[in-house]
Amino acid sequence: MPVNLVENFHWLLLVFDIKDRQLYVYDSMVRANRHKTVETLVDKFSIIIPLYLSCTGFYGKRKDINFKSTKAYIEKPVTDPLDIQWMVAEIPQQKEGSVDCGVFVAAFAEYVSLGDLAIPKEDLSDIDQHRRRYGALLWDYATKKQEDGSISESEVTGRLARRKGAPAKNERTRVQRKKK
Repeated sequence: MPVNLVENFHWLLLVFDIKDRQLYVYDSMVRANRHKTVETLVDKFSIIIPLYLSCTGFYGKRKDINFKSTKAYIEKPVTDPLDIQWMVAEIPQQKEGSVDCGVFVAAFAEYVSLGDLAIPKEDLSDIDQHRRRYGALLWDYATKKQEDGSISESEVTGRLARRKGAPAKNERTRVQRKKK
């Protein structure tokens, strides 16, 4: 999940690996990495995530994790804080004084979603190329969406919805699933 450090004007990425009970921290700015603000925030996430998953019954629904034999869970309550792995040596770093952290977070998320926890530094050596690529992808998506006449759920509000032919808000029907 992308995390914004408002007071530091900085973004970083947190990745939760449920099978290893690890919270991976992807921070493209080493000097901010061990800043007290960053550590405090990451510590809070390492505490709240397992508590939330436990309170919502999420762990009981997982059939792919044997909580009695999986190393990360042996003799450890599921509500214990997650182990934190700071990914610094394994990832590229942004240049001093740059404001590229958002592009780095997007790139880190892309790599992690493909299963790469360690990100080759040379792959992000030209961050401007990635910025242009993401811009082109967003432009392409918006163009296709307009050509198809698609409307995102977040866009279906008031005047825009009526202009696109959707019923007025008071005429819409909300569909809910039946509880099992």
